[in-house]
Amino acid sequence: MTFPVDKGPPPDGFTELFHAKLEPPKWVVRNVIPVGMTMLGAPEKALKSTTTEVLTAVVTEMLPEVQSIFPPDLCVAERPGHVLYCSAEASAGAIKYNFEHDFATKIKVPNDGRYLVVDDPFLVYLSDPDGFAHLEEGLRYYEPRLLIIDPLRNFHHWDENDNAGDLVRVLGKLQRWAVKNERAILILHHARKAQPGEQRIVRAQDLRGAGALPALMDGILTITPTDDSNGSTYMTAKFRRGGHWERQFTLGAYGRTYTEPMQDIDKGVLPLVGKVQIEAIAQQLKQAKSAVLQSVERLERLGYLRRDGARLVRIR
Repeated sequence: MTFPVDKGPPPDGFTELFHAKLEPPKWVVRNVIPVGMTMLGAPEKALKSTTTEVLTAVVTEMLPEVQSIFPPDLCVAERPGHVLYCSAEASAGAIKYNFEHDFATKIKVPNDGRYLVVDDPFLVYLSDPDGFAHLEEGLRYYEPRLLIIDPLRNFHHWDENDNAGDLVRVLGKLQRWAVKNERAILILHHARKAQPGEQRIVRAQDLRGAGALPALMDGILTITPTDDSNGSTYMTAKFRRGGHWERQFTLGAYGRTYTEPMQDIDKGVLPLVGKVQIEAIAQQLKQAKSAVLQSVERLERLGYLRRDGARLVRIR
């Protein structure tokens, strides 16, 4: 079939795809928290709050200490800024103690206003018109890059099952604010309880409530503890734009390594990355191209490489 090319410009309100300007996914934390609204789901006592505190340290650039807690490739703040933390489970003093005393790697909280904690969750209660108006006022005044609601069920009295229409309406308004202003909202939510004797990796479909809630999200993160004694966790990420990933690591907040070990092939690949093409690296090392690509991905996770557009840049 031959398509005509001489019809002239389209009428107002239409865009010819060939001439469309590329719009890549936008991130607050690269490959973790997109612009818009993200839900972090997990069973109770499954490191949700610890993971959230680490991510807030990334956004507020409390570096380099946080890079020894989370894998380095998950600690890249593309849009850093202020954090507004609405917690029904921890006070400002408790969060500060976690940073400065509880983590194996101490994080000193700066005295520059980059981190604001709501003292009383009822001040910003989503199902109360005055509370929601107070939250909107705080967002306009403080302009946080990241808003945390921890956990969602403690900030409203609506039914989260069936269609959850009232809750979806309010969260939708917040999501639109975030997208318009290139901000992010992280909603902490509980997963459905496992059946007796059931062992499973928590995924998006395991989150409590109506399907309209996850459908609203620009990203969904889930956490499954794999070893309660040392902070080992399995994490999944699924995004409206930007694909998905799954991986297991140990939070360095507990004084143990979070990384996977470097393999022998990585030691050969690292000096060559950025100098020659992947195919040439594979030929020189006498390895399959797929093995070299896996090595490059692993070196990114370990913090040796980062992507600059289509290029790979060695960091260390």
